[in-house]
Amino acid sequence: MKKMLSLILSLAIAAACMGCAATGENTQNSLSETGAAEQTTQEKEISSEAQAHESLTSVTRAEIPETLAQVPEGYELPAEQQGSIERLDYTTYESMSYEEQSEELEKTAYVYLPYGYDEEEQYNVFYLMHGGWSNETTMMGTDRSPSTLKNIVDHAIEDGRMQPMIIVCPTYNNTSPDDSSDYGLALQLTDNYHNELMNDLIPAVESRYSTFADDTTPEALTASRDHRAFGGFSLWKRTMSRKVISPTESRKAEHIPENTRPSTFTMASAGSGTSSRIDNREGRHTK
Repeated sequence: MKKMLSLILSLAIAAACMGCAATGENTQNSLSETGAAEQTTQEKEISSEAQAHESLTSVTRAEIPETLAQVPEGYELPAEQQGSIERLDYTTYESMSYEEQSEELEKTAYVYLPYGYDEEEQYNVFYLMHGGWSNETTMMGTDRSPSTLKNIVDHAIEDGRMQPMIIVCPTYNNTSPDDSSDYGLALQLTDNYHNELMNDLIPAVESRYSTFADDTTPEALTASRDHRAFGGFSLWKRTMSRKVISPTESRKAEHIPENTRPSTFTMASAGSGTSSRIDNREGRHTK
């Protein structure tokens, strides 16, 4: 149990660091390319444009420790500074016939808000998916029955081990809460989950809470991608690898050239050594 909690905490910390990693990497690359300590005004403008383009196309990396640290003693207990969990209900469509949008479904996700959450601040968002035989309450619990992981995250934020961030716990269960216990069905549902994730869940979350997305248009979600991650356990990877993860792709926006469409997520991968970003042009993730 503690090993699993350590892994989840590592994922959350990696997700919180991704934005900083991208900024530092891009700046260093820009300076090395110019090879100069000082730049003229014109050179600075060119450099800024190059960095803006690079931020849309480069790969963000954030290391996840190979050896998991032990969860500090007492972290399983409620922290002094406790975040909150809110229930978020939203409308989506039945997974197998999603493209036809013939059957609406009302679904629920649970959203963790850090202690001191302030609408005037902007927060990174970590979408945390459960594994098999589970649901949206498995990871962080609920407002009435928070999990041990919620306590651990509270302590980690309180102690400065991770940045205050929003954690969203959805489910790929479809028409039954027992869908994830059927392995064959779960394979299909995680293959299809990108539709709900991109078109329904993310807009519901990021229109309600204070994130780095100015709005939920494809352009705004793309621009804020360094502040959004998706991770989890077991079959969740199929959601990221089976389909191009980009709002411009899923909504078929043709005004953005195919070879310049950036992804919408930084991906935190459970069980691998790095976090990586989806390359949306070919539907693969690169490390």
